[in-house]
Amino acid sequence: MALDNSRVYKVRDVAFDRAAFHITLDDGTIAFTEDVAGHVTGAFFEGEGEVLLSPPNQVERASMALFTGAAILEEKFLTAYFRFNDSTFAELQPSLRPTDEGEQFASQWNQTARNLAEVDALRLLVTFSRDLPTAEPFTAAKNQDQVLHARVFGRKLGAFDIYYDSTAKEQIWAGQLKRVEGEGYYDVWTSFSLNQRLPPIGSSGDNSFGPTAFDAINISDYRIQAEVRPPRQMRVDALLQLEVKAGGQRTLLFELSRYMNIEQIQAETQALEFIHNQAVEGTQLARRGNDLVAVVFPRVLRSGEKLNLHFKYSGEVLSEAGGGLMYVGARGTWYPNRGLGMSNFDLEFRYPAGWMLVATGKRVDSPRLDISAATGLTQGEQVGRWISERPIPLAGFNLGKYSRVVAHAGKVSVETYASSGVERSFPRGSIEATELQPLVPPGLRPLPRTMTVVTPSPSPARNAQTVADTSARAIEFFAERFGPFPYANLALTQMPGEVSQGWPSLIYLSSFSFLTPTERTQLHMSPVVKILSSAVIAHETAHQWWGDLISWSSYRDQWIVEGLSNYSSLMLLQSNSNGTVS
Repeated sequence: MALDNSRVYKVRDVAFDRAAFHITLDDGTIAFTEDVAGHVTGAFFEGEGEVLLSPPNQVERASMALFTGAAILEEKFLTAYFRFNDSTFAELQPSLRPTDEGEQFASQWNQTARNLAEVDALRLLVTFSRDLPTAEPFTAAKNQDQVLHARVFGRKLGAFDIYYDSTAKEQIWAGQLKRVEGEGYYDVWTSFSLNQRLPPIGSSGDNSFGPTAFDAINISDYRIQAEVRPPRQMRVDALLQLEVKAGGQRTLLFELSRYMNIEQIQAETQALEFIHNQAVEGTQLARRGNDLVAVVFPRVLRSGEKLNLHFKYSGEVLSEAGGGLMYVGARGTWYPNRGLGMSNFDLEFRYPAGWMLVATGKRVDSPRLDISAATGLTQGEQVGRWISERPIPLAGFNLGKYSRVVAHAGKVSVETYASSGVERSFPRGSIEATELQPLVPPGLRPLPRTMTVVTPSPSPARNAQTVADTSARAIEFFAERFGPFPYANLALTQMPGEVSQGWPSLIYLSSFSFLTPTERTQLHMSPVVKILSSAVIAHETAHQWWGDLISWSSYRDQWIVEGLSNYSSLMLLQSNSNGTVS
């Protein structure tokens, strides 16, 4: 978004407020942007200014102090870029004075303004798309949708952001992009709600430029058909059933992996306009490997209506780690979603011979075969279908060259899928050994030497039954205390890396969790790490209750389900040690 040469002004002693923060432009030059759909949406300021933000409670003030060294943000700045969807230009206009340096100033800062404008482009699209021509006139309380984003360059703190979004669950936040060892991280200094009623038009605002848990749109059902082509390729046909809980919006935002190329999006039979936009660097959304997809409807959506949204896309979303192991999550979400809402899933996968695929939900023996009928199955190609037994927060699958073993916890089938090898990056173990001595008289033998011997890579498949049995015991233990296991079956699949994840009826289990006690010793793990690694299976099994059956309402509550899963696994560990639980 370019700066407008005819809208460059001198400004002095001007202040404006947005909810909890106060901005003062003491003295300088300000240039406003060109119109967007008849609206001025941005400005670049150079001179002397100050921002003041006082967090509302001790927790947020402590967070602010942790990052900035002070409990209250009070920072002088030299430059600032503002992006807004409201009457900020009209509010400042009475205090603006003409200048003869407009063309030079706009030319100097124009490229900077263009680069910074990209951050908020989709958010403003959500606002202004409601004003686009439509066959059905709609009047909305536009003052319920208000955004002001300021990227300022402070004298002490450098470049940072402050943000007000009236449609977000937490309307105020401030933070800064940081780099650690070449990796971008976004530090959120403070984030809080104004305790005002959230307007029904919200479609963004999880404070990471994506869909929010408070959502006017509910995705009640997914019907997904996917062709999986190792080592990287997927082609997906996804049908989403939407329920509009509160109407008024015309543009919806979805998360989807940046490695996916969208071919078409339809509502019923009508093709829709869409934008697949890169996420803001350093945010959690970007670090998950996802970007944002903005879908624009031909009219505003009405409260209570239901509609089907059809996505077709493909891309290299899979990661190959060696040892017959694939992984999806490392390269972003493979289906369009709006956060951790509860939905029903009907998943059908088509995949080549020689591989095993397992997914969230209960496997059924009645594949739809729509895509198979259209393109034809090649020799040995497989089709599998999984249907969720209840609404779940997310869906996934894993693919590998696995062996399969089964254990049982009452009526619950516990299946474990493990390969005969580990990923290429898996560390090699070692043991101390004494060199064999030649068969000669003792007096002629050389002194024995101790040497380090590198041990062979472990074979997780050999220990798969122990893993299955361990999870089955955990299910029996937890079911007595937390209620019946939420699903008919549980699948544990080997995954490369050190991190494990418990999804509904599907656990991605690190290769480290398949090690025997001897193999852990050979890797020279500390006693604490050994205990923690042995508790991972119980911890992820406990997530079937804490996190999958019972979720969190916001990121502030997420630690609770992790704490409950940890406590559950420690209860089981204690009962195994002395037979009692205190």
